[in-house]
Amino acid sequence: MRRILVIKLGALGDFVQGFGPFAAIRAQHPAAHITLLTTRPFAGLAEASPWFDAVWHDGRPSWLDLGAVARLAGRLRAGRFERVYDLQTSPRSSRYRLFVGRAAEWSGVIASASHPHANPQRDAMHTVERQRDQLMMAGIVNFPPPALDWLDGDLSSLPDLPPRFALLLPGASPHRPGKRWP
Repeated sequence: MRRILVIKLGALGDFVQGFGPFAAIRAQHPAAHITLLTTRPFAGLAEASPWFDAVWHDGRPSWLDLGAVARLAGRLRAGRFERVYDLQTSPRSSRYRLFVGRAAEWSGVIASASHPHANPQRDAMHTVERQRDQLMMAGIVNFPPPALDWLDGDLSSLPDLPPRFALLLPGASPHRPGKRWP
């Protein structure tokens, strides 16, 4: 069985925008064992999704915490991944290439990637288009719409909700004021 690692460490909006790429990766590798490396806030959501066989939530240890970095490096090395889809494409996630090993195929922005996302316009692209472009450069051409039925939950404990409603939670991380609603 092929072993695949997907890296997605970002915030909630970035994680949700990854649903399409997650579905495309699963469709491309239906029989593979796919592991997601993410952060603790998204572990439960990812575990409930239909796209991953395993979810690791220790993806962003402080570089000053050498013990945690060493544990992550050991875990990534022991994972024996054959292909990595780095959907985070940050300097941090690119460094994980050193932990995984050069034998693994890598889709991302690091210079040593076997499937580099080499589009010079990538930084001007919306996340959805950028990740689709990245996956196309890695050989994925089927982009099924992501199933969302697994997100359905029991709302019976909430008081008198109308049959159709929406909940908006505007916000952004403290270090990204440009993403905040006015």
